Amino acid sequence: MDNIKALGIEKHFDVILVSEWERIKKPDPKILREP
Repeated sequence: MDNIKALGIEKHFDVILVSEWERIKKPDPKILREP
């Protein structure tokens, strides 16, 4: 998330999902289905 903030692009996204925070390993598609 620090990288996204440093680039100043977070304002371009409605949602930012970080797999580590969601405790889901990539490329598990569950991260995209979680509400």
